Amino acid sequence: MILQPDYTLEQTLAIIDERHFSNYLLVDHAKDETIGVVSVKDIILKTGSDQPFNLADIAREPLYIPESLYAKKILELFKKNKTKFGVVVNEYGGTEGVVTLHDLTESIFGDILEEGETEELEIIERADGSLLVEGSMNISDFMDEMNILEYDDLEVEDFTTLGGMAMFFIGRIPKEGDTFTYRHLQFEVVDMDNGRVDKLLVTPNK
Repeated sequence: MILQPDYTLEQTLAIIDERHFSNYLLVDHAKDETIGVVSVKDIILKTGSDQPFNLADIAREPLYIPESLYAKKILELFKKNKTKFGVVVNEYGGTEGVVTLHDLTESIFGDILEEGETEELEIIERADGSLLVEGSMNISDFMDEMNILEYDDLEVEDFTTLGGMAMFFIGRIPKEGDTFTYRHLQFEVVDMDNGRVDKLLVTPNK
């Protein structure tokens, strides 16, 4: 996930095409210095520009996160700073790596079944019209079921399940009874399983 400031546009696009990340760390290896964070969106915007290509010009100040910080605190920092990407530093200020919202949501709300488990129905329609849905359900599949065709505001590349979506909107590891709203839908966390969102109740707002 590292780019160097002297990379050309062609070199940068080749790396993006190979690695498929949303953000990259811009590091000057000669100075052992982290310059900032570069998003793929900003790089793509540069492809049609007449201006000279310079990664340092589009780099943003990174969010630095102490390596000793717990996941809950990292989520709070992401929410406060409106970002989904952080640079992990050790006690001496050295860079240890990066952490993303995707990393956190997948580690907490991963949808991999344990051995011996069977796949359950992901959506159950109740008599009152509400829906009981699995926290592990893929967001794209859910939006298809809800006939929501455009949801770019979610930037789903950073969380892929409804459980991850719940954590993003609530801003912490959810608890049973927590609620949030998206578009015309009200979501309630109705079941947790060892820190993972197991089931949500989805009700259309009237």
